[in-house]
Amino acid sequence: MTVVPVGAGDSIASAVTAVVQEIDDVGLNYELNGASTVIEAEWNEVMPVLKRAESALRQTYGRVFMLITVDDHPGRDRLHRAAQEVETQLEHTIPLA
Repeated sequence: MTVVPVGAGDSIASAVTAVVQEIDDVGLNYELNGASTVIEAEWNEVMPVLKRAESALRQTYGRVFMLITVDDHPGRDRLHRAAQEVETQLEHTIPLA
């Protein structure tokens, strides 16, 4: 997920913090990197969090752009296992965000 509060200026750290706080509050598994936040959970767990995050940002920003990519794959811990599978094929570790 990528969230861009329009009009936030050069730094969106406060906006990202608000979104991550919503994810933390419900205890979902996630990874944060410089360009996006990846959440690993069931659809019905993620969507209310995204709505609350958007609502929180709209209190400060007049416009919020969100880009959401869904990879509907059964099982948990796919975030790490997918990277481990690539490392196995490369025969070395790869840097993760």
